Amino acid sequence: MRTVNKRKKFVKTLSSKFFLFCLILAFAGLAKITVEKYIEVDKAKATLNQEQKKIKEGEKKNTELKEMLKYFQTKEYFENIAKKKLNLVRPGEKVIYVMPEEEEEKKAKEEETKKVEKSFWEKIREFFRKDDEK
Repeated sequence: MRTVNKRKKFVKTLSSKFFLFCLILAFAGLAKITVEKYIEVDKAKATLNQEQKKIKEGEKKNTELKEMLKYFQTKEYFENIAKKKLNLVRPGEKVIYVMPEEEEEKKAKEEETKKVEKSFWEKIREFFRKDDEK
């Protein structure tokens, strides 16, 4: 008889509103913790992806720098530097300088601005010199 009473009390406790409320609170807390952990894992994955991209970029830059270092140690590089910086040429080579039109126009404009930038006294001196030459 005692076991029957215990079972009835157990069933009555399980079917009570208070127990149901506690069970809902427990599941809500568990759901909240699960969602927080999911968000945390998602942020960690995003951070990991960013760091992996940075690593790939670093490796790519490292490879480029190694290639540049190899090029800087070649004979071609030294010849190019000697030609560009020191204006050296190999025997039998001819150097041709080409002045772009833009540079000629810039020089002409600079000369014009120099004329405009003259002080008042310089202009007067030039005026009297022109009269003296006539």
